[in-house]
Amino acid sequence: DSAGCSGKGGGTVMNRRGGVAALMALAMVTFVYLAYVSGVGNMYLPSESVASTTSSPVGRVAIPARIANPSPLAPAPFVDESPEPAPEPRASPPTSPAVVRDDRKDEGRKLPMECPMVDVADPENVAAVARSLGDASDVVVFATQDIEHWRAEFLVNVILNLMSVNVTSVVTVGRHKHTCETARRDNPDVVRCCVYSTWLDGHDALKRWTLAEDHAYVLWLIRYRFALDIMRAGEVGVLVSDSDMWFDRDPFELLKDESTGLGTHSVVANVEGEPFPSMNGGLVYFRADLPGGGGRYLLEVFNDHVDDLLADESPPKCHKEQGVGTQMAWGAMMDQDILRDAAETAVAGAPLWWSYTHHVCLFKGGYDEATKAKTEMKSKHPETLDWSRSGRLLRRPFESHPAVEALGEHPLNESEEKYGIMKVPNATGWRNLTILAAPKWMFANHGDGDGWFALKPRPGAAFHCMSQNQGIKPRMLRAYDMWHWDVLGAGRGIRVGQGRYLSLASAAFGRFTKRGEFAMQAHRLAALAAATGRIPVLPMIPCASPWLDDWRRPDECYADVLERINVLAGTCPVTALRQFQGPDAAYPGDPAEEGSVGSPCCYFVPPGDDCEEKFAAWGAEMTGEDPHNRPGRTVRLDALIDAARLVVDADEATEYADRSWVLGDDFPPDNEKHPTDVFVDFGRVVKALEGDGDPVPWVEIDMRGKDALPRVVTQRGVDDARRRKWFTDYNAACPLVNRVSPMV
Repeated sequence: DSAGCSGKGGGTVMNRRGGVAALMALAMVTFVYLAYVSGVGNMYLPSESVASTTSSPVGRVAIPARIANPSPLAPAPFVDESPEPAPEPRASPPTSPAVVRDDRKDEGRKLPMECPMVDVADPENVAAVARSLGDASDVVVFATQDIEHWRAEFLVNVILNLMSVNVTSVVTVGRHKHTCETARRDNPDVVRCCVYSTWLDGHDALKRWTLAEDHAYVLWLIRYRFALDIMRAGEVGVLVSDSDMWFDRDPFELLKDESTGLGTHSVVANVEGEPFPSMNGGLVYFRADLPGGGGRYLLEVFNDHVDDLLADESPPKCHKEQGVGTQMAWGAMMDQDILRDAAETAVAGAPLWWSYTHHVCLFKGGYDEATKAKTEMKSKHPETLDWSRSGRLLRRPFESHPAVEALGEHPLNESEEKYGIMKVPNATGWRNLTILAAPKWMFANHGDGDGWFALKPRPGAAFHCMSQNQGIKPRMLRAYDMWHWDVLGAGRGIRVGQGRYLSLASAAFGRFTKRGEFAMQAHRLAALAAATGRIPVLPMIPCASPWLDDWRRPDECYADVLERINVLAGTCPVTALRQFQGPDAAYPGDPAEEGSVGSPCCYFVPPGDDCEEKFAAWGAEMTGEDPHNRPGRTVRLDALIDAARLVVDADEATEYADRSWVLGDDFPPDNEKHPTDVFVDFGRVVKALEGDGDPVPWVEIDMRGKDALPRVVTQRGVDDARRRKWFTDYNAACPLVNRVSPMV
């Protein structure tokens, strides 16, 4: 096969599958292209035409005319006024059958597709990647920037996951060639198709927008440019996906099935919240085989606008009163904001680039002023004010856990069909030119599914671990049994086998009545670990702890605990250590079973890479399925107490209190009733922990039925400056386990 290309920035690439097919494709592409640029909507003129400018609605910024001035509406397609969009077109051209024509059903194919490692800024290279797709009708496109970072393990995990549901048409877009080289070297049987792009290397526009070449926004723009190019070259549907994902089943079978209510829409988007369009840029399906080309059209609108932004000689600057000085409004370059604006533009038939013209930082009055100005413009395009609704309920077409089924009218069981109707030039008569807000049983975010995804059968086809707390993402995947322990082990970020650890060998770590009580105990463990040159393995939280009561919403969460800020409830199936055995039920209403595999556990999750990689570890990651990842030494708590020379005289204990490493740890009110609250002879404590001979990498403390650790008080000669600094650095890196932290 050979391929040719035309156009700018990933223009039309034609995959010649034969003489007659090539001529037909060329004729069709030529017709559409000529209609596309001939004034059907002059809002889509080539980027080079940007010359004139007009005043910003805010009166401070010169905005390119085709971005700021609404152009005449493109001819609107025929729209049936019936409440439900019909799956078949009204006009006479035949529909393309929604047939999955790749070999994902072939049980003999187990590895992902392989493709040349090429620069896809060159259309010829895109054509080569398209040929590697073979007969595939759809492809998943991921993006990765720093393969050395622990988040790159998400990529390996999700590709392994897709392999398990027989999806092997997967392409990863790396920021640089060395990114792909490293990914393929480290994971040769997983990352088999990795491409990169020099499209924006050294681009002057990035300097104007004050974006570094390795900024995530740049990578995401490259991903969306490649998505359009590969759709054109391979005539395939594209699922643009983040890597912090889990697919419980083949997504394409559901997305292309008309009986599910999804297969009649050109675009199926993961959404956040209710307002139109509220699309999440990290999970969107653009279909290629429906009449009218709605999926491709939305990608073209997106990428045309990116070209406009890159051609802008004077990007808008944020208002000084917003506290950012003269910083550019570079939020306008975020793929998600561009996608949402593209959706509104496609539905309105006029350019509505809010992230450029109405970014909140452009307004002296902030959010309220920006919203008012935006609302005034949206009122001229009422079709953008909300989703269209058919009145049809899209019900989950597969079974889930009985506890989920019992939720009744829950979004994980059924969702109303909501969509936007695009005005695609020269595509009148088609009823499938729609953007569907995906039901939550198809695409769910962590806040939509909460802990219900810990149950099996799972209530959704795809789970997106999007969260403001980056540290909770890998723990969510592991707690919900969405992690490939056999390949990834405990994860690069945890450094198992490379450090020295101190943990507790009991789940009865106190059913505390206050958050601060748990935080104080975690803090004491950290201080004890620091004094012995170890990393604390923070314990799970008993899910029945009363201090979690304020976070319980039984109708919407698993084990009565939502993921909020720094607490996560999951099944934690890896329960080999005593630390993770607990009496909690497997799901609400289920009988308690001590130590059962799959019983719930709750994490306390401090944020920050430094905390995760250097100062703390978590039990589930420490164990995995490797029998060698176990403590090499167990020390009884009473042995530590015996070694410590307990102080029972309150006056003598007070003498040492101001030297405690545990910041904000109040002295116990009645030392006689709490004789284990103070260690004085810390040298003997260290010796009791370390033992004689070579120190073992992992030591655990057997609590022996106690629910609290003693307070750590240092003694002269043991007050090691280096270890004290380690503990104070831990305070800074892991604030959420510091009792004096505002978060606690």
